[in-house]
Amino acid sequence: MAGNLRKKCTGETGATVDMLEAAELGDFDPSLACYFKCVMEKGGVMKKDGKINFKLLSKMMPQSFRHIGTEMLDECRGVDGSDKCDKAFNFNKCMYNSNPVAYFVI
Repeated sequence: MAGNLRKKCTGETGATVDMLEAAELGDFDPSLACYFKCVMEKGGVMKKDGKINFKLLSKMMPQSFRHIGTEMLDECRGVDGSDKCDKAFNFNKCMYNSNPVAYFVI
């Protein structure tokens, strides 16, 4: 599923693999905002109204990652933005800042 989301959303937004790999290392290009929104919406974790479904995000995590992932999610629950793209971007930056070692980009 993750590979399919990446393929669809890079095609729709023009994000490149290099940009995604840079984000995994903390270099967040602002043009990735709508890529993150695309992945979150198509993955079902961002609702049409822009709310993030934290319960679903938590359930999607592998069991071995759940403890760390839940801490990251808890830290980022209050993230907002001027629109859905901005919110998705801010959420991903928050997740990275919460735990740079555990953060990854779909």
